[in-house]
Amino acid sequence: MSAEERFDRIDNEITAVNRKLHDIGDRVASIESGQSNIDRRLTKVEVTQEAMRDDIKALAEGHAATQAAIVRSTDRVIAYIDERISPIEQAVRHLSR
Repeated sequence: MSAEERFDRIDNEITAVNRKLHDIGDRVASIESGQSNIDRRLTKVEVTQEAMRDDIKALAEGHAATQAAIVRSTDRVIAYIDERISPIEQAVRHLSR
């Protein structure tokens, strides 16, 4: 094999390596692009998750406020009934003696 043929063979191998490096570079660029897309989507998910957390917190606070209102209303109804029944109970006790 002559020196010229060896140089041609080396040139062909270098060209092949350069093509492979170029292909690898394209793949890396594609991966980086995909990672950027995933990063944007994760950011959207984080924002949505924070909004959901705030909504759930508001629901829980609203639930607690509703429960407190029910207890207050129930206490008022019981007090009202007690006010109305007390005189009747006293009258019944007085009459039953």
